[in-house]
Amino acid sequence: MDFKPVFLLPVVFVVACSGGETIAKVGKDSISKAKFESHLAFKRINPTNVDRASSELDSYLTQTALAQAIEHQELTDNALLAAEFADIKKQMTISRYMAEYLDKAVNDVAVENYYNGHQEEFTQQIAHVAHIVFRVSTSMTDVEKQSAHQKARDVVARLAKGEAFEVLAQNMSDDVYSADKGGDLGWVSPSSIDPAFASSVLSLKEDETSDIVESQYGYHVIKLLEPLRSQVSPLSQVQGDIRYKLRQKAKIAETQRLLDSVSIVKVD
Repeated sequence: MDFKPVFLLPVVFVVACSGGETIAKVGKDSISKAKFESHLAFKRINPTNVDRASSELDSYLTQTALAQAIEHQELTDNALLAAEFADIKKQMTISRYMAEYLDKAVNDVAVENYYNGHQEEFTQQIAHVAHIVFRVSTSMTDVEKQSAHQKARDVVARLAKGEAFEVLAQNMSDDVYSADKGGDLGWVSPSSIDPAFASSVLSLKEDETSDIVESQYGYHVIKLLEPLRSQVSPLSQVQGDIRYKLRQKAKIAETQRLLDSVSIVKVD
């Protein structure tokens, strides 16, 4: 990296560098090529971009000179600054180390191995169900709630007479989205739905319809289209959760390993 001689402040001068170590002196400090290149890496500036690197060097030296001058001002609490710098250094050291360590320890292979070895964690029971619902809410009057319940009773009676569930869902259900599909809700996991609704689903046989089921959403009449089956979530769907879990576990273990390597003694 070559730098032309420039003057920024009386205490700053830059020496041409085509291979030497020192590229500038700021008061009492010598700025090495390696030190400045580390600064460029921190700033994510490509050192081959000569104009950008040269501009950054001007800024870097100016800031260095200004900070050095301020150290000698009466308003500066150097002890406090030292404490802040020390704390920042500790936090950055820990953060950078852990980031690098965890990226290596918890890679794609580790995630895939965990997934393959813990299939039970990613397997759930699902059932294909449909429903007809008449919604209720806390803002409704008792008369309105009774009316919704009566509509559900009417559906149960009409089903008993042989009317098609799909047609009744299309014409009567308050769930507009599923009504357009004959009440079809798709495949659902009993563990992720309302307990009363789930209990009814688990009690039904294929193509069987329920009596009235009351949930927090209203009055349902449920039909089991296809019985329970196991479904394994694909790796692409759960790899984020796995990676987070493994990183947390690895972080705890590595933190403890590091702490065990250094003694801590409080001196009274």
